[in-house]
Amino acid sequence: MMLPPGAPPVTGGFPFIFSDESGVVESSATEPFYGIGMLKLSDAGRWSDDLNLVLDRLVSNLQLRAESKRQSLIAAGIPVPPKLKLPRSAYEFKFAKMTKPTRPFYEELVNYFIAQPDGYFCALVIDKTKPGVDPIGACGSSWDALITYSITLLRNNISNSERAIIIADNYQKPRAHPHYFERQLFRGLGAKAANVTMMDSSASILLQLVDVLLGCVMYHYKMPKLKNIDAEKRTVADLLASAYSITSFGSAGNFRRYKPNYFSVWPFDPKYRVVRRP
Repeated sequence: MMLPPGAPPVTGGFPFIFSDESGVVESSATEPFYGIGMLKLSDAGRWSDDLNLVLDRLVSNLQLRAESKRQSLIAAGIPVPPKLKLPRSAYEFKFAKMTKPTRPFYEELVNYFIAQPDGYFCALVIDKTKPGVDPIGACGSSWDALITYSITLLRNNISNSERAIIIADNYQKPRAHPHYFERQLFRGLGAKAANVTMMDSSASILLQLVDVLLGCVMYHYKMPKLKNIDAEKRTVADLLASAYSITSFGSAGNFRRYKPNYFSVWPFDPKYRVVRRP
C-alpha cells in the first residue's frame, strides 16, 4: 500500500542500522580513542531524500568555489589543466574534512538529525589510555576488534522484537583472515539481525551522517588532548551536544537522552582487563 504524502514515519520490526567507526584500534599516542557509531531508523527513504538535498547543496558550493578559483588562475595567466567534471560520488560529508566554507552544510546535516523525532543514535567509545584497556590484546587483531565491538554495540541497541538490516561502512577484510565481517555480525547478533552488508560511504548519505555524528562525539573526547582546536569541528560538535543539554560529549560520561530524539554515548568499560606483562 502506498502511503500518502505527509504520512507518519514507517514503523516495524525490520529497522535499518547504519554503522561507522572512528579512530584506530591499535594503541596510538595521536589516537587515544576508538569509536563505533550506529544510526537506527525505519523511514530510510524520507531521510535519504531529505539529506541528499543537503549533499546537493554542498556539491554545488564546492563546484562553484573550484570554478571560481580556476577562473582566477586563468585571469592571472597561470596555466591550468583542462576542466575535469567529477562525478557526484566524489563528494561526501566527512567530519575530518570539514572546512570553514563547508561548515554551514555540516550544521544543516546535524540540525536535520536533531529535528527528527524518529532519530536513534548510539556511540560506543573506547578509551585506550585506561589501564587494562587493550582492544588488540582482548580481541586478537584490529579486524577481530571491529567485529567484536560492532556486535557489542548493536546487540545492546536492537530490541528482541526487531530484526535489523545492517549496513556498515566498507572495511577491507585482511586477505589471510578467515572471518567475514558480515557473517560474524549475523552470527553474533542471532535473531536480532535479518542481514548484514557493507557499502562505501560515498554511496550512502546515511553512512555519511553517522560519520558526522560520531565525529562530533569523538572530537569532544579528543579535545582535551589536542594542542590546537579546530574551530569548525568544535562548533559543529557543540551544536549537536547543545541539543541534548550538555556542553561536551567527552565530559558527559555514560548518558542517554530521549529528546529531541534518542541519543546515547557509551564509554565502554570492559569486564575483563588486559594485564601487560613487563
